[in-house]
Order: sequence, then C-alpha cells, then structure tokens
Amino acid sequence: MKILKTFSFFFLAAKLLFPQVLEAKPYLWTANTMHSVKKNEKPGNSKNAEIWAAKGEYEPLQLVISAPSEDLTDIEVVVSNLEGPSGSIDQLYIETYRIHYVDAENGSPTWRGPPNLPLGPGSYPDALIPLKPSGSPLAELPKKNQSVKMGENQPYWIDIFIPKDTPAGKYKGVISVNSNQGTSEIDIDLTVWNFELPHRPSLRSMFGVWDNHKNSTEVMLKHRLMPFTLPKDKINHYDDKYGISTIGTGKWSGADSSNPHMKKPPSVEQWSKVEKSFPEEFKGLLYNYTADEIGSRNELVDNLKKWGKNIHAGSSIKNLVTMVPNPDLFDDGSGQIAIDTWVILPFQAQDKTNKKNIEYVMAKGSEVWTYSALLQDNYSPKWMIDFPPINYRIYAWINQLFGYNGLLYWRVDMWSDDPWSSFGEKNHYPGDGMLIYPGDPVGIPGGVVPSLRLKQLRESVEDYEYIEILKSMGEKDFALEIVEILAKDWKKWSDDEELLMECRRLLGEKIHYLNTSTKK
Repeated sequence: MKILKTFSFFFLAAKLLFPQVLEAKPYLWTANTMHSVKKNEKPGNSKNAEIWAAKGEYEPLQLVISAPSEDLTDIEVVVSNLEGPSGSIDQLYIETYRIHYVDAENGSPTWRGPPNLPLGPGSYPDALIPLKPSGSPLAELPKKNQSVKMGENQPYWIDIFIPKDTPAGKYKGVISVNSNQGTSEIDIDLTVWNFELPHRPSLRSMFGVWDNHKNSTEVMLKHRLMPFTLPKDKINHYDDKYGISTIGTGKWSGADSSNPHMKKPPSVEQWSKVEKSFPEEFKGLLYNYTADEIGSRNELVDNLKKWGKNIHAGSSIKNLVTMVPNPDLFDDGSGQIAIDTWVILPFQAQDKTNKKNIEYVMAKGSEVWTYSALLQDNYSPKWMIDFPPINYRIYAWINQLFGYNGLLYWRVDMWSDDPWSSFGEKNHYPGDGMLIYPGDPVGIPGGVVPSLRLKQLRESVEDYEYIEILKSMGEKDFALEIVEILAKDWKKWSDDEELLMECRRLLGEKIHYLNTSTKK
C-alpha cells in the first residue's frame, strides 16, 4: 500500500507539471529566445517555431525537450532542410547547441535597489555545447548529458543562417527528437523578408579578447562583435568571411582609473605609419583605444590633447577613450576635438550636464559609444548572468534612441577555475567579463564556444541594423516610434520579451513592404 501511495503521489505531481497526456516519448515546445528556461518550470504549449528573418541574418529559435513520465536517454536532435517557394535552406546553414547550466553561487549585489534587480544565486542556462549536424555530440561532456531526467526540461539553441541569395518567402522544416523512449517532432515556419543585412555591421564595437585562444577571434566576429585588435595579415580574410566594422590600432597610453600617467604620444609620423600598415580599404574603420575610465583625472587633459592632436595630424584614426565628454578637451590645440569616440556608461548618459556635452560633441562629428561594467546604477540593463537575457538584447535599441553607434566591453574570457560548472565561489558579479567558454571539454581543443549571452548581443546588433536600414530609407521617425514602445531612455525600458520580438517584427515587415512595393 505504501508503494502504491508513493507511486500515486509522483504520478499526480507529474500530471500537475505536465498537463499534457503523459507519454514516455519527448515532449517538445518552443520558448522565446530571451526566456531563461528553468530545469523544473512548467512546460510551455507552443508546438511550432514561427520565426522571421532578413537575408544575411542569423535567426535563432529555442527548443525545449521535457520528460513527462520517465527519463529520456540517447537523445538526438535533427533539424531538416527548410523548404521554400523556389529552393531550400540547407542543413549546412543550421547549427544546434545543447544549452548547459552553470552555477552562480553568489548573486550580483542588490545594494542599489530596484527597479532592475538581479535574480540571485542559482543555476543558469548559458554555456552552449555545439552538436554535429546529425545531432550527435562532439565530446565527452555532451555524451554524458544527452538525456533528460523525468520532470525536467532541457533547452536547445538552434541558429539558422539565411544565405543572401535566398528568395523571400515562407520556408518550412521539421525538428525531430529521437530517444530510446520514442520520437517527437515540431515544425519550423520561417518567413524570409525581402531585404538583407549589410555584410559589415553598422554598430561599431570593441570587445576584449585577452587570451590567445585558437578560434576566439572567429567566434566574436561571427557574432558581429569586434575584438580589440585583429591580426593584420588576416584582416581581409576576416572581412570577406564575417564583415569587419572596427579595427583597433593597439597604441595604449597606459592611463586608466588606477594609473594617472600616460606614455609619451607617438609622433605625427608614427601615426601616419600606423595607418599605412593597414589595408587601404579599412582606413575609415581604424580606432585607437587610448585610455580607459579617466574621467576624474584632470591632470591628464594636456596629455590627452597631445595624443589627440598627433593622431589627427598624422592619420584618420579615431581617438577612443572611455570617458564622458569634457569641455577641456573640445580643442586639441588645432581646433579639433581631442577625442573622436567617447565611450560612456548609461548612468553618465542620463546626467543633464553630460547630456548637453554629449549633444555638443555629436553635433561636431564625434561618436558616442556605450559600455557595461558591473552595477553602476539601479536601472539600466546589466550584463551579468543573474539578470534576464533581455538586458543584453535591448542595449543596442536604447543606443539607437540617442544616436550612439558603438558598444565596448572590457573582456570576454575571464574564466573561473571550473567555468563549465561555476562562475566562481567568490564572484559577486557572475558572468562579468565572460561571454565565451573554453572549448576543450566539448571537443574544440584550444578553442572556445559561445554563451547564450553572446547570442543575445548578436541579436541586438542585428536589431540595430533593422533600425539603421529604416533610417537610410527615410523612415527614421517610424523606426524610433517602434523603439520608444520598448524604451524611453536608460531608466525607462521594458523587460517584456514578447514585446521586443513584436517590435522587431514590425521593423522587419516595414522594410520588407517598402522594398517589395518599390520594386513593383
């Protein structure tokens, strides 16, 4: 009798968690790609993946496999070709990742209070284990985990790249999930819009890859984000394959928030030589990251002017510094603003005095970028694992509101001792400085693999592109009206995942309509 009661209890618990008919085979559902799927959350009811994309764009979907009544074993995920009106998108353009959970023993601090609070300690889906086209795993880590325990969920991330020669129209495919307990399928409905994203991203960027991993440069470029520097002998190759928006020239002054001293600036002739060392076609993409977070160091003003003046006299390289616009630097001695690219934090962008100076330098032709670091305020989007993924994706949308055209991030490869398990016991900013994972445990020796958060940033860069396209078509007012549905500024923005996707769809449909009606 006791055994019967115990069985009945677990059956009832499973029935409450899984309202669907209890079957042994995998239960499949799809989730918004910004939804952080918990292992034990109630499965969703979405039984097909409906997505929209431009040509030349990566469009993801999130598949979740749930085990209603018993463990699922020997799981294989297979995505078919996507068949369309006059052709297909081959499996070669589809990449599947098993999403791996990493523990955050400590949550981010909450001492700044609401409204944008961290979710706290816990296990978060983030690391991405790439699978071969057949769905079989690459190495021992996924082999040991190609199962789902009864009552749990296992999410998968599927990237679909739309080749630029793909005809516009509707495409259909199937995801099959095979297991020892049976096979289940779910449909993909993809709409390809009649426009393409530019090869080179419009959103400039610099992301710090500190260690020399075998494929880290390629992984970042594939996600439309630029490393601080690129090997000169591979720039043309990288541009042909991925598209480059920003190239760092690597002349560091040594000055930052902890060091008030700057090296002597390279001479005018030296800057000219630096510029000529890069291929001519990339002349307009060169930036020198000169100094970092030195806004409170007035003693550096004279040296900053000297650096800026020499750069401008010898080259067209842009002088980039992370600091708010300072009127003392609005003339480098030649009548030109000393800093070409000012990189600021969201809370600095909200300050009234800073706003006035930001507007001034932008009117004079300077660029303004933004960056994220730790918790600088209690309202802007944060780049830690224990904040919802929309914090990453909405960043570029808010940049568009103000005409800011770049993103900077200090580091992507600051790993704990065991990054596939934990962000580190003493890490109170889990995920900060880490957007990629070491590839050795998943069959990429010496290489790296992406995180879910890196995928969100790629999506943000592509969203930014939609708005840029509309602006180039004379539809700036329309585009910004859509952006303002989501965000008014860095303080007032929506964390509604479905609303963001609806806004993106409206932008895409508008471009598609304009392109299609113009060609008739």
